Amino acid sequence: MVDIKRRRQRPLALGMGAVSDVDKPEALRAVLGQLQENIEALWRRINEMAVAVEEEDALPEVEEPPAQEVSPRDVEALIIDDIIRRVALREVKVQTVKNDYLECLFWDAVGEETGVCVNVAKPHILRPSIYNNQTITYINGDVITYSFETQRKRSATDGEINEIQITTPDYWVGEILLAAPFHTGLTDDESKSIRWVDITSGRSWAREP
Repeated sequence: MVDIKRRRQRPLALGMGAVSDVDKPEALRAVLGQLQENIEALWRRINEMAVAVEEEDALPEVEEPPAQEVSPRDVEALIIDDIIRRVALREVKVQTVKNDYLECLFWDAVGEETGVCVNVAKPHILRPSIYNNQTITYINGDVITYSFETQRKRSATDGEINEIQITTPDYWVGEILLAAPFHTGLTDDESKSIRWVDITSGRSWAREP
């Protein structure tokens, strides 16, 4: 038969050495305090990384694993894991509208500018560098050639009919957008990589009235 009284007199191990019953509250407070500090430090680091991801040098170098045969299912799983790990959506406030991208400021959770500048690429379909002087054959057989006019205007022709198309709605200074980190392949006017893209839905091309 186990002596219950003797068991209650045994010290309790909390990773800080043996602690008697009398000292349990103090020990628990000490452990909880340390845990709270660790959590706060972790959140500070997460916030710093979210802001720093815009700067090319801030991204850590990742050593590529040795080449090995993998199945399509393995590749798909790796891509999904990478997306989940990297995606950290942020709101941004438009400051300047360029041809292929937007100069913005990060917008925080309480609706204030953070003062941190970030360049955000326009969606692929709205970038002049993609469609300018390009001829596209659509699945219905239409063959259309597009030419750049302005950051929000282009011409489209099938060889017989020519029309002017505009982005609608247009971007405007002060607009709040939702952006996601992404390797866009674009660079800004200072040849720095643009690592964010606008994922706000609703914009497309329409014939100018």
